[in-house]
Amino acid sequence: MLALITGGSGSGKSAYAEALCVRLQQDRRETPMVYIATMYPFDEESWRKIDRHRELRKNKNFDTVECFTGLKNVELKEHDTTVLLECMSNLTANEMYQEEGAGNRTVEEVCRLIGADSLQYLPLDSLKAMAQNLHLGFCDACFTGDYVLPVPEESSRQLTINND
Repeated sequence: MLALITGGSGSGKSAYAEALCVRLQQDRRETPMVYIATMYPFDEESWRKIDRHRELRKNKNFDTVECFTGLKNVELKEHDTTVLLECMSNLTANEMYQEEGAGNRTVEEVCRLIGADSLQYLPLDSLKAMAQNLHLGFCDACFTGDYVLPVPEESSRQLTINND
């Protein structure tokens, strides 16, 4: 299963994604999940955000792998585990602008790394229209915060406490 959770900064997508991972991994609790952290700590605010995210996941059985660029170099010990890539936007920006990143080849590199055919931005109205044309349901929770599956109580409290 591959789940893409998107949303604006501070929308709760990290807490939601972590809760989803914990739920998916519950029958394999002894196997640590993998959290691929992509935020490059370029200033004090970045460090505060990183520290906050570490605190949010500290008791959730994640092994953290820092990967600012070159996702292809990440080696997973367990092939039967849940992996959370946090966050695609950071990874893409790092690939574009970090010296060791892919630069002008960023789109191709990110697509190859995640197994996607393309990487494009679509406005919300276009996404809804596409889903309707394909007779698919469309969830806009990542934009509204109104998720189909409730965010677990523990994560809701953490969001309230850590909301900037």
